[in-house]
Amino acid sequence: MSFLSYTVLCPNGRRQVVKVTPNTRLLEIVEQVCKKQGYTPSEYTLKHGSSRKPLDLSVPARYSNLTNNAKLELVKASGAARAEAPTTIALQLESGERLQHEFLPH
Repeated sequence: MSFLSYTVLCPNGRRQVVKVTPNTRLLEIVEQVCKKQGYTPSEYTLKHGSSRKPLDLSVPARYSNLTNNAKLELVKASGAARAEAPTTIALQLESGERLQHEFLPH
């Protein structure tokens, strides 16, 4: 199994190297780093590169367009960046009927 390695710069100035599989979601990286550094994961997000835009934490590492050994920055999330919200799932059946249901976060 192949592993990816990321270096996360924490707000306290420390660097945390995280090794993950390609299927690991970026949220799990935030959770690992916050646990080791003593931060609350729901208050932080990751940024990368010169654009410094927050990364989508729901994406697996393989689809995040991050190279191996990329440098990430752990920063405070803006107020609504990590808010939990209900998700709506809809299925279109072969008969043309549409089923829809809303799921609340757990």
